[in-house]
Amino acid sequence: MNPIESYIAQFTGKTIAVAVHDLATGKSIHIHADEEFHPASTMKVPVMMEVFRLAQTGQLSLQDQLEIINAFHQHRGWQQIFTGHQRRFRNFLVCADR
Repeated sequence: MNPIESYIAQFTGKTIAVAVHDLATGKSIHIHADEEFHPASTMKVPVMMEVFRLAQTGQLSLQDQLEIINAFHQHRGWQQIFTGHQRRFRNFLVCADR
């Protein structure tokens, strides 16, 4: 078991996928690469990266509020939790993994 797999193993009951490609060496690692995930799970990281970039450049504050409107079918109860509520960006980013 490599160090990444060892780290992931501590999260029992969770399915965690990792794909990494080292541009310098050409080596890759793919863990659970064939697992299917809801697309919202794959969108969290790029969305959070952009929110943090906008906050760093002063284009928004993590204290700003955003109304959450869920246009997807209900998945893990998100629609009941977020739709129509006002959340500060920083709170939404923390809640995104629940």
